[in-house]
Amino acid sequence: MTIRTPRKSRAMLAGMLAAALILPAAALAQSGVDTSNVSMATKMQMLNLIRLCKSDFDRECSGTEPGGGRIVACLSAHEATLSPVCKQALPAAAALRDSAAASGELPK
Repeated sequence: MTIRTPRKSRAMLAGMLAAALILPAAALAQSGVDTSNVSMATKMQMLNLIRLCKSDFDRECSGTEPGGGRIVACLSAHEATLSPVCKQALPAAAALRDSAAASGELPK
């Protein structure tokens, strides 16, 4: 059985998906963090974590300089006040940071 979605709904969904990916990518690019040595897979994981924790970052860690795992450390220090979705993503963020550090991909 195939469920058909009206074209308008598909276009709106595509636009929302593009915004969900492009806005965090722009934030990563504007951060000034050198990601030239970071793999695309790691960048995609970083972008997903930015998307999940953006409001928490803005509230708790906006003065934190990006790179070197500092944002993950800041969010971890404020774990008690994080949104449930960000709190759930934090272990993956820490694992990503540790993996990037081990492979030499950690942005400085």
